[in-house]
Amino acid sequence: MQDLFVTFALNMIINSFLSFITVWLFVEILLFLFVVKNYRIKGLFRLIPILKLAANPFLYNFSTWAVLQGVNPLNCEEGTRTLTAALQWGNHFLWFPIVMKLQMFTREGMIFTFPDILYIQFKSFWLNMSILFFILLTSFKFIDFFKKRNHSQREIQKVIKECITCKREILNNKIRTTLQKASVAIVQCKL
Repeated sequence: MQDLFVTFALNMIINSFLSFITVWLFVEILLFLFVVKNYRIKGLFRLIPILKLAANPFLYNFSTWAVLQGVNPLNCEEGTRTLTAALQWGNHFLWFPIVMKLQMFTREGMIFTFPDILYIQFKSFWLNMSILFFILLTSFKFIDFFKKRNHSQREIQKVIKECITCKREILNNKIRTTLQKASVAIVQCKL
């Protein structure tokens, strides 16, 4: 069971990294080719690799994973393994129309990946420790990110509490009506 978890973790780490790099490169090439100048659209498209990274664990097909079925891809007969590289057009991942695949199959249709072979070939204490280190480092980084985010939110709230509304009249009618419609107040802060 521990070997299965470590193999899955190694799969997620390596496959997610490769998937992120591939989708990021693809998005950057598209933004370059179509000369997108709107920064919001660029930002939305640059979110796609991050969303794909978050969705990777849920898109994994466990029913055909060779290691989960107890099949060692290295013990298969010669000529029964197939490497497939494909660029498919279709409605696959959310709304993203193009899917890039790199898969290895056995004759029975079981899927195995490069990380599976890596783990089976080099089962070692150091490989397990490096995976554990990566998981712990990632967890600490997430915790640190949320700590900093909460701290900045508290600081913003502190600044907002110390601000007073500016009593100066706005002479430009267009700005005044826009601010009134949006319920925006101009404030002065004591810093």
